[in-house]
Amino acid sequence: MPLLSYAMFELKLTRKSKISRWFLLVLAGLFSLLLTLTPTWARSPIVGEFDRKAPVVLDGRVLFHVNDLNSLSAEERAEIINQKLEQVLLDYLGGGQQPAFYGIYEKNKETILRINDRENLTVTERDLREERRTDAQARKWGEKIANALQVAKSERSWSYRRQALLFSLLVLAGTLAVHFILRWVNWLFDRQLKLYLDKNKKLLSDGHEFLKRFVRLARIGLLFGIWTAVIHYITDIFPVLRRWRYWLFNLLRDSITEPIFTSNQTDYTVLDILVLLTLSVGLQLVQETSRTFLC
Repeated sequence: MPLLSYAMFELKLTRKSKISRWFLLVLAGLFSLLLTLTPTWARSPIVGEFDRKAPVVLDGRVLFHVNDLNSLSAEERAEIINQKLEQVLLDYLGGGQQPAFYGIYEKNKETILRINDRENLTVTERDLREERRTDAQARKWGEKIANALQVAKSERSWSYRRQALLFSLLVLAGTLAVHFILRWVNWLFDRQLKLYLDKNKKLLSDGHEFLKRFVRLARIGLLFGIWTAVIHYITDIFPVLRRWRYWLFNLLRDSITEPIFTSNQTDYTVLDILVLLTLSVGLQLVQETSRTFLC
C-alpha cells in the first residue's frame, strides 16, 4: 500500500507538470502573437485618422481640435490659432473688467469666429464635431474660448493664488502623512509576511520570493500612483505649471512616437520597443508564477 500510494502521488505530479507545461506553451503562444501584432496596432487606420487633428490650447488646457485647411496642415493651423489666442489673452488680461465675448459672421461663404473684436478664426465643414452647421460649431468654439479666457483671468487674481497655494500645501502635507503611514503599515506587513513565510517554507517552496517581489512592486505602484495624482492636481490649479506640464507631456509623447529606425519598410518608435519589452517582462512573470504555483 505505501508503494501504491507513492506511485499515485508521482502520477499526480506528472499530470500536474504536463498541465503546467501546456499552460506555459499556450501563454507563450499568446504573448508571441501580441508581440507580432503590436506594431500593426500602432499603425492602424484609426490612429492615422486622429493624427490629422491638432489641439487648440489655452493655458495648458485643450479647448477643441481643428483639421487641416487649404494648404495648412492641422498642426500649422492649430499653432496659428494658439498664437492668436495668446495675444487675445494678453489683451484681455490688461483690458480691465470687460468680459470676454465673441461674434460670428459670414465672409466669402466662410464662417468667421471673431474673439473680442481682435482675432478671426475660420470654421469649415471639416471642423464639424457635435454640430451639423459651421455657424453652430463656431458658436460652440466661441463659448469655449470665452469661458477659458474668463477662467484664465480669475486664476491670475491674488485671491485665487492664495487659495490655490493653501490647498497645495494642505494636499502636500496630507500626502506626506499618508506616505509615512503607508511606510509604517508596510513595515508591519513585511514583518508579518516574513514570519508567515518562515513558518511555511516547505509549503510555499520557491513561491515566497515571488510573493515578496509582488508585494514590493505593489507598494511601489501604490506610492507612485498617489504622488502622480498629487502632482497632477497641483500642476492643474496653477496656470504656469499647467502650461509646463502640457509642454513636457507633448515633448515626451513626440519623443516616443517619432520613428527611430526602419526595418522591412516599417518604422519603429520608442513606444513600440517599450511595448515589446513590457510584454516580454509580462511573459517572464507569468512563467515564474506558473512554475511556482503549478509545478
